Amino acid sequence: MFFISDVEILYDSSIDFNERLYLKLGVDLTHIKLCRTLRDIVSQPLIFVRDILPKETFEALDKLHQVR
Repeated sequence: MFFISDVEILYDSSIDFNERLYLKLGVDLTHIKLCRTLRDIVSQPLIFVRDILPKETFEALDKLHQVR
């Protein structure tokens, strides 16, 4: 890894764009609406019982809850 010390980054918050002119960066996020708050969902004891939720679903809920 190397560092460039002579880099100047310019930013103008008054400029914005209506549409994307380049491809997405490989991150695909889907918006979902939960029937309850995330806190309510993860506080339910049944989500910790094996085979009630798929492992991937439980891990996603757990990670999202940790972000908060």
